[in-house]
Amino acid sequence: MNVVAYYRTNSSGNFEKKIGEQKKAVKEYCEENDLVVIQELTEACSGSKLGPGLCSLAEKGRELGAEAVVVMNLDRISRSITDLMAFYQKMAGQGMEIISTKDNVRIKFHIPGQEKSR
Repeated sequence: MNVVAYYRTNSSGNFEKKIGEQKKAVKEYCEENDLVVIQELTEACSGSKLGPGLCSLAEKGRELGAEAVVVMNLDRISRSITDLMAFYQKMAGQGMEIISTKDNVRIKFHIPGQEKSR
């Protein structure tokens, strides 16, 4: 399965260390689960709202050839439940999965005519 790896941290110190930890966790998960990272997206922004790159991914993920977005934790997407749900809805419209490695969560949305979601 082709995936986009998404990494986010705030812009305060230790940027490289924080992103490095996320990259390691996502890389290990993808290798163990036969997922192919076709693009990596890194943002330094507040977790209280969706980053601009993530918003673009929600709109155009399938155009990139991705079937899922992989994050280390769901809070890397957003700490706002409202924004998180809005992102989920956009991903559902594309039939894409959201995979969180540390939360051990894979979310695939049901779209009429496709297999039921988990």
